[in-house]
Amino acid sequence: MNQRNITFASFLLTATLHHPLVQAESNVDYSVNLIANYSEASKPIRVLDKNSSFRTGGAGLKFKASHNQFGTVYVGGGSGYSPNETASFLGANISGSAKSIFYNYGYSYKYQLSEKSQLVFAGDYVDYAIEGDFSGDRAGVPVAAKITSDISMADISMAWRHSLSDQFYVSLGLGSSRWKIDALAKGSLGDSIRASTQASADGTDPLAFIRAEFNLLGLPLNLRYQQSELNADNRVMMRSIYLQIRLPL
Repeated sequence: MNQRNITFASFLLTATLHHPLVQAESNVDYSVNLIANYSEASKPIRVLDKNSSFRTGGAGLKFKASHNQFGTVYVGGGSGYSPNETASFLGANISGSAKSIFYNYGYSYKYQLSEKSQLVFAGDYVDYAIEGDFSGDRAGVPVAAKITSDISMADISMAWRHSLSDQFYVSLGLGSSRWKIDALAKGSLGDSIRASTQASADGTDPLAFIRAEFNLLGLPLNLRYQQSELNADNRVMMRSIYLQIRLPL
């Protein structure tokens, strides 16, 4: 996490926790949540003449502070592992496993429409730092590379949230995702040729999601499926699943 993102996340959390109107515990709900996520691109992402698969998932913790007037701020993070990724390097298709670290922060606000319905406005930022060792061959000559990439997504969305019962809610949402990819590969062809290559891309594309909130074994659970586009040098559909379980304190 760079210094700018650390400062912004800290400001959001501090402003909410120390606002004069939120000192009363009755107005603020603090929670610690177990989170898990998985995202997969429908096909390899192409930037210039380079291709790379995108499958990432992980688990971690999210810390939330919710106020009945001013909304909710949260920060979180975790790590993950993908056993089978592919990429192109020096004209060869290479594959290997990758590990990732992610962090996340955001804000949401609920506007009451009726007794059972709300509009939810949200801003969310997530950053994945991914690295792995890949190998393959080109015309029988071994190719190996270490690939590191940073993928960030800043989402803005609006959702209609409706209560089906006291403990079951459904939400339908639309929004926009501002994404950026920076990747670096360093490796070798055979025993003598060494090379490095970089690729970067960014864009803004639409997203849509459906979410369910309910209790499971007495624990509040939030399950969300999201679909978005990522238009680099090709058009890729991104599908993501998010799970959040509030832990008892």
